[in-house]
Amino acid sequence: MPGVTAAFAAGACAEIPLTHRTCASAIAFVTGHEEPGKAALLDWEALARFPGTLAVYMGLTQLGHIANELIAHGMSPDTPAALVYRASTGDQRTVTAPLGQP
Repeated sequence: MPGVTAAFAAGACAEIPLTHRTCASAIAFVTGHEEPGKAALLDWEALARFPGTLAVYMGLTQLGHIANELIAHGMSPDTPAALVYRASTGDQRTVTAPLGQP
């Protein structure tokens, strides 16, 4: 979807609302793929406490690390999660599972 932020396109194409009055009233956009040696790294504790949807860009190769960090910093392993690969393309794949499911 040209011109639409990738996270919104992923949510729309996967039919997953990024905000919903009963679940989440805010969205945080973060990277899942940090540049090696970068001084500022993600604050996993703050992200685990964030009271809304986390949209993680480029997180496929770091998926296990991301889930482990969020759980280690207090997010429930039962938190619903979705992985949307190649969002809004003909090759889109969507997988949903609790955050702690391997």
